[in-house]
Amino acid sequence: MAGATYETGTIKQSELLIYPFKSPSLFSAHCADSHGSDGKGNGPKSSSLKAKPADLTAVAKITGGRFPIARMQKAIKTPV
Repeated sequence: MAGATYETGTIKQSELLIYPFKSPSLFSAHCADSHGSDGKGNGPKSSSLKAKPADLTAVAKITGGRFPIARMQKAIKTPV
């Protein structure tokens, strides 16, 4: 699998979802209920939300392996 390059080095594709959130525990605590532990938008709370959570694996693919941190922060802060 291809990876992405960050200022700290190359990150494996499988780590792309969690790396921007600084640690797997932060992703698990704040994101996995909606996005699922695999980041595909199928978490246990996803069906009860007004808007379907994004498939974070698709975000990395669309952006050429670079996770758009500022764009994601804006999306998180914008009410649905």
